[in-house]
Amino acid sequence: MACRFDEVIDFSHSHLLKWEYPSPYLPHSTAQAPLPLWIADMDFTCPDEVQQALHDAVNQGVFGYTRASDTLFDAIIQWQSDHHGWKIHEDWIMQSPGVVNSLSMIVQTFTQPGEAVLIQPPVYGPFYHSVTMNGRQVVTAPLIEIASGYTFDPEAFERAITPTTRLFFLCNPHNPTGHVWRRDELLAIGEICQRHGVIVVADEIHQDLIINPTARHQPFASINDEFADNSITCTSPSKTFNLAGLQTSNLFIPNKSLRDRLKRTYACCSLHIPNMLGLVACEAAYRHGGPWLSVLLDYLRGNRALLQASLATGVSVRLFDADALYLGWLDFRASGIAPVDLQPTLLKQAGVWLDDGAKFGPEYAGFARINFACRRELLRSALARITDTFKMQ
Repeated sequence: MACRFDEVIDFSHSHLLKWEYPSPYLPHSTAQAPLPLWIADMDFTCPDEVQQALHDAVNQGVFGYTRASDTLFDAIIQWQSDHHGWKIHEDWIMQSPGVVNSLSMIVQTFTQPGEAVLIQPPVYGPFYHSVTMNGRQVVTAPLIEIASGYTFDPEAFERAITPTTRLFFLCNPHNPTGHVWRRDELLAIGEICQRHGVIVVADEIHQDLIINPTARHQPFASINDEFADNSITCTSPSKTFNLAGLQTSNLFIPNKSLRDRLKRTYACCSLHIPNMLGLVACEAAYRHGGPWLSVLLDYLRGNRALLQASLATGVSVRLFDADALYLGWLDFRASGIAPVDLQPTLLKQAGVWLDDGAKFGPEYAGFARINFACRRELLRSALARITDTFKMQ
């Protein structure tokens, strides 16, 4: 039986950023139409039930102002309980157009210009931009590179906190490394942040994408009431079900004072009215998307295995071990190619479009992030190009 994730889809007139070429995100001198394995969305159609719910809403023909329904809240609460063992309350939930949008609103709400936000490079680019573009300072506690991937140093983390640090952006699971945080690591983070009066902002948008069947996502705020009271959790169905263009996310904020302050910021910016179709898709995904997700995870595990096998020997590219994400973190430093030349080599010589490692911190220019949420044959073609270009001499 054919797998739906092997379906060939024509993206040539879709206007999707991932497939748009020529692209404003690439210099004009790149290879013609490189295979796109960069931005973190999938090449797969979303669950049939989500498509049907959207068709039904469109067929109604009325697109007025809307609000989150009780049935949507029920679906969100049930999903968190069933999939992550965390019982959230309806009054904790706040709608937002997206997690990245939320990061900027949180920075504006809980920090003053010149104050600091702590992050852990290599990390998702908007963690930097949402801080610096709002006139705040970034302080870093980089993850420590080891033979098996990356690890967390609690002492270095605590030393990085300055007297003006007000927030810590936790990426859980971590993007781009795919690290699934252990309970003891989260305990250390939470206790340190409490000691220093630093609010934890947990970006858990990849919570459902655990590739290692033996790993488990632990929501930061589920550990204890004290951590819940000192945190804001950002989630969305967008990564799980490929719905990023519908601009919908859900924040969980148990602390009423924090919640009310953030709501005022959203209202001030007129961002408190949600996207109608985004709410429809979110409810359908969380109510009916479980079986689809199970099949997706199996397919992604197969793609991850192909990625590992292709880069295991004979190439000057290292794939870091990971327990989560449909993204792989690649180290090209052994290739001998200067970091400044890595992206031109990938684009012009290999003909593949990966995310530049420098997006995740300036010191990671010799790295790249690959998105393997695509048809297996397309991934196989891209990997053949990479291995041919980076063969060990």
